[in-house]
Amino acid sequence: MEQKVYVLESGEYSDKQVEGVFSSIEDAMRVNEKLFGNECSVLTFTLDKLAEKEAQGLRFFFVKLPLVEGVKTEVWEGNPELPYMYDVPEFLMMCFWAKDKEEALKIAMEKRAKYLETYGKVGGMGYKVEWGER
Repeated sequence: MEQKVYVLESGEYSDKQVEGVFSSIEDAMRVNEKLFGNECSVLTFTLDKLAEKEAQGLRFFFVKLPLVEGVKTEVWEGNPELPYMYDVPEFLMMCFWAKDKEEALKIAMEKRAKYLETYGKVGGMGYKVEWGER
């Protein structure tokens, strides 16, 4: 069973700080309201999620796939963040977990096929088509 923690965070950019870590969303929301006037963000984290991904041999990849001719496909490994996919006029940009560069490209091609089936060859709508959990 996944265990989650709820982090109360205040500030912006270099002034960000953790105000508290809670075992329930209810406690985090109550403290945010009563002590911080709902000025904090409540972030949810799954315990050991990154350790599990690493133990499975997964790495985090970024992929840029063209929606029009003349745009180069790019695949690179990077630091984990929240997985996403969005479109711009010429390409789809996405990031997610995969075992290697080849699997990352295969996953990206499947995501692009689904995108084209759903939206057509439009691009540039600025849609956050997918947004996932780290």
